[in-house]
Amino acid sequence: MDEVLFAGKYDDWEYTVNFSLDGRSENDVAHALARIREGIEARAFCHSGISCPMVEAEVPEGNGMDGMIAFISARKPGEWKQFLLKAAVKEELLPVAEAKFICEMQKKFKVPAKVSSEMVPSSVKPGKQELMEGQIAFVGRYREWLAVKKLGVNEKTQDYEVAGILSSINTTLVKKTFDFLHPDRGMDAIAAAATRGKRKSFINLVDALRQVKPSLTGNRINDAYLLKCVYENLGFAPYANVEILVGAYPDLKAPKPRGRKAKG
Repeated sequence: MDEVLFAGKYDDWEYTVNFSLDGRSENDVAHALARIREGIEARAFCHSGISCPMVEAEVPEGNGMDGMIAFISARKPGEWKQFLLKAAVKEELLPVAEAKFICEMQKKFKVPAKVSSEMVPSSVKPGKQELMEGQIAFVGRYREWLAVKKLGVNEKTQDYEVAGILSSINTTLVKKTFDFLHPDRGMDAIAAAATRGKRKSFINLVDALRQVKPSLTGNRINDAYLLKCVYENLGFAPYANVEILVGAYPDLKAPKPRGRKAKG
């Protein structure tokens, strides 16, 4: 049975959804994955330990790339770092605060670097999904693709562990949504040219965004993919993921598999 589902409950939050995908197109799968991402990503940041309200209040409503570039450029990089360190609460969570900041700009300035459900019209509708007792779980099955991610939840579960599983699921959702929509992979080369030799900084981010702006064609999937590549090439995370959490919570890092190391 082809389907994607999410079921999770933690503290006062509960979210369950199931999309039956038998006989459905890759476009329908992408829509379903985007819907689930929209239901969990904010919660991943919420449990990470940063001050989400502080970041959300700092980013104004805007419209388009020029407005976003002007907003970032309005402060010196050191001033942004100082603000984001306060929002991070502790220095190890600075990458998480940066990611939340970038996600908030995507939303407020309407310049996405990931796929939203409204970008992928579909007739597929969510169905009912029961909670899985004591678990936060995601299951995705479609043709040869299978993904299962779960976390047992009890009275000893920590907020950061919930942030970790939601971020891990979120990474899968972002990646597979693009995979199913087949963006123009030529965008990789454009992003690489705009970021080559540049270190992680807001100055370099602004410069790269200005360079790729003429390559934005209005194809929303290709444009979002291009911007995702730009952020990632510069070391910024445009979505919640586990890698930005491990500095503060090292036990979230996946253990290396045992056995012989591959050569090359």
